[in-house]
Amino acid sequence: MNEIDFAALLCSRLCHDLISPVSAVSNGIEILDDETDPEMRDQVFDLIKKSSEQSSSMVQFYRAAFGSGGGLGDVVEMGKTKALISSFLQSKKITLNWQSDIEVLSKNSAKLLLNLVLIASESLVRGGEITLFLGKADEMTLAINVSGDTVILYPPIKEMFAASDAARQSIVVEPRTAPVALIFSLASDIKASVSLDDSEDKTLRFLVNWPANSAVEN
Repeated sequence: MNEIDFAALLCSRLCHDLISPVSAVSNGIEILDDETDPEMRDQVFDLIKKSSEQSSSMVQFYRAAFGSGGGLGDVVEMGKTKALISSFLQSKKITLNWQSDIEVLSKNSAKLLLNLVLIASESLVRGGEITLFLGKADEMTLAINVSGDTVILYPPIKEMFAASDAARQSIVVEPRTAPVALIFSLASDIKASVSLDDSEDKTLRFLVNWPANSAVEN
């Protein structure tokens, strides 16, 4: 797949996810044009406020996860990344359990982390918890544990994680799986290994290991 086609898939994914909250804002404004009941207007204003906040958090998250800018320099502060993730997950009724004292990552390492969080959040269709551990010893380790009452991973996404590097090249990428393709492209760039363990019921575990120097240099 060429770079233009891949960029188009990411754009389609972004637009698909933004349609709902942006449309809610637009619909709310239209209702206000005709609605005169004070109580109903208050409810509509609340809907507009929540939807606009959700839209804003999604745009900021996707800008950092997909874009080449997004305020990300060569080195990214993890405090800012944590704030992006927390805001993004809030509307999805997902609790973030952040376990890391790492202060900075390279831009591509941070983008890989963000895209894994995106895939993890999609699997929690009724909310739940994402526990994120990031630590450094001989190498850098990122573990993302997903737990909830209903954990469902889209089968083509599962297929891409299970495939070998060679086999993955022949899998047709769609907007929903484009972030996974980006994950493995970023992993190749920072020389990281990425794996998925879905052997236990109602849980998922994503694991990434990569050289410590790549964590701040790529």
